[in-house]
Amino acid sequence: MRPMNKSEKIIPGSEGLHFVKSVEKAFAVLESFNDGSRELSLADIIEKTGLDKNAVRRFTHTLQVLGYLGKDQSTRRYMLTRRSLIGANSFLMGDPLITKALPHIVELRRQFDLRVGCGCIEGREVMYLIPLQSLTSALNTGHPGFKLNVYATATGRAILANWEPEEARALIESCDRQKITSMTLTDTDDIMLEIDKAREQGYCISAQESGLGNVNIAVPIFNNRGQAIAAVAAIGSTSNWTVEELEKQVAPVILSTARAISMEIKHINDPALT
Repeated sequence: MRPMNKSEKIIPGSEGLHFVKSVEKAFAVLESFNDGSRELSLADIIEKTGLDKNAVRRFTHTLQVLGYLGKDQSTRRYMLTRRSLIGANSFLMGDPLITKALPHIVELRRQFDLRVGCGCIEGREVMYLIPLQSLTSALNTGHPGFKLNVYATATGRAILANWEPEEARALIESCDRQKITSMTLTDTDDIMLEIDKAREQGYCISAQESGLGNVNIAVPIFNNRGQAIAAVAAIGSTSNWTVEELEKQVAPVILSTARAISMEIKHINDPALT
């Protein structure tokens, strides 16, 4: 996967003869909800997509008729409908990484009662395909598709540790690196040192960078070409776990978990595993 430039506007392949601009714009309307917004006004969608008012009116009306958008007639605000989950459900049921990784990740949770998951890099973010809550706590991040900034996560750094260093650096530099907590590293060189450390030890640990009170550990998953396509992650509370305890108790098991998943998928030739 190639990193995106911060100023990148043109999607590779979008200038081709067979690329349908109207489809791109329709998806832009749907993706305007990707920041977690429950409802958006017409003006909100115009601002997020950069499309003109008439175009947004046409696309929202069409998506409403098709059942992908709902509209509150009293506020005239739009929201995604349950129909949006149809494609997601098909993906979750058929994706080879998810189907192979899930039993191993469930077992990892059983052993330590941590929040656990499997995430991959999507643009400048980490998207969690399998986010499982611990058996004793539940947060609002426990749904497939939840995303975090790649530069501030153990998952992202564990994967980037297996990219070419210049590509990893380019992706980090393309990110709008804001402080999420007081502990978040934002300097590219500091982040690259953590990525280098992850490359050496085979796992990455981050403490309270993506959320106060969290300590995370992640290990990459490799496909049959030796490419790191995802990572297994475990998240503990700093009230229950120290970095040293994660390294001593969880690291050996999560390393074994990632190896087992990598072994299961290495014989699968599927475009999804690239």
